[in-house]
Amino acid sequence: MNNPLFIIVVFTTKQTGSGIGLSLSRALLQVQDAQLHYVPGEAPGSCFRISFAQ
Repeated sequence: MNNPLFIIVVFTTKQTGSGIGLSLSRALLQVQDAQLHYVPGEAPGSCFRISFAQ
């Protein structure tokens, strides 16, 4: 992932967020030889792209 804040295991911007969602998703995808990428954008919220090895 190309945004350093997203690699912090318990990082969250939500009042009730635990911060483990992205970390867990990334770990599960790495086991499957896939990657999770942050896609910068202008809209509110966050966008991520998943790429799988061929």
